[in-house]
Amino acid sequence: MEKSNTVTQEVYKLWISQNEHIVSFHEEEGDDYEQLVFTNQNEKMDFVFQKSSNGFRIQ
Repeated sequence: MEKSNTVTQEVYKLWISQNEHIVSFHEEEGDDYEQLVFTNQNEKMDFVFQKSSNGFRIQ
C-alpha cells in the first residue's frame, strides 16, 4: 500500500468591491465583488487594515 504525502494548505478568503469600497469576510454574489485568496491569516488581516485605513467599509 502506497502512502500519500499530500498536504492540504488552508486558504483565507475575502471578497472586495472596488466600486462600493467594501471588503467582506463573507461570500458576496454579483459581478461587483471579486474573491481574494490569501495564504495566511496575517496577510489577510494586513490587507483588511490597509483597506479600512483607505476608506473601505468592512463587513
